[in-house]
Amino acid sequence: MEVNKQDRENYLYIQPIGKIDTLSAPSFEAALGEYVKKGITCVVDFSDTSYITSAGLRVVMVAAKKSASAQGQFILCGMNTVVQNVFDISGFNKILTIYPDLTTAELAINK
Repeated sequence: MEVNKQDRENYLYIQPIGKIDTLSAPSFEAALGEYVKKGITCVVDFSDTSYITSAGLRVVMVAAKKSASAQGQFILCGMNTVVQNVFDISGFNKILTIYPDLTTAELAINK
């Protein structure tokens, strides 16, 4: 798994590429860690993520909690059907902010 990061106008864009599993979850966590602790708005774009396991879900949940504690926004978007199903089955879709695509997520930030 690779993680692309870009500073954008009013948020940090994070794009995990590949599978987020037990082996890659620590890298994903490291990519998010320093930013969510600072309350920086983060948009995680899963459009190039093929699968996520419970280890990846744990990273997402911990990051979302840290972001909320620091008064930040933590937004997810661009999930394919497989990734979306994992979030739906786990119930995370009901407690996290998820948008269908990056454009919709960006509009939500700018409100």
